[in-house]
Amino acid sequence: MMNTDNLYIGTSGIVLPYKNKLAYPEALQGMSRLSAYGTLFNSLEVNAIFYKLPRASTIAQWSQSVGEDFRFTFKLWKQITHSHLLDFDKADIEKYFEVIEPAKRKPAVY
Repeated sequence: MMNTDNLYIGTSGIVLPYKNKLAYPEALQGMSRLSAYGTLFNSLEVNAIFYKLPRASTIAQWSQSVGEDFRFTFKLWKQITHSHLLDFDKADIEKYFEVIEPAKRKPAVY
């Protein structure tokens, strides 16, 4: 039998099988889109960060709205990937990792 302890499945961007929040099943009523998504999948590829870095507090909020075993994959910021000859400002790498840092720290489960 295959060990799935380290298997993460998700979509690129939040894709839900519900038309809108009004169509959520009763068990998901009142949840954010990300929280509802987190009941279906355990991973999400975040593409929006490619265009604009969010605040670290936003990433922290996302991290707190999903389960302990949930993982985010962040697309690399275009400020880095689309620099001519990859001659980007090294401080941008630090800034990028500072922003996504809160996704590594998961809230304590009591």
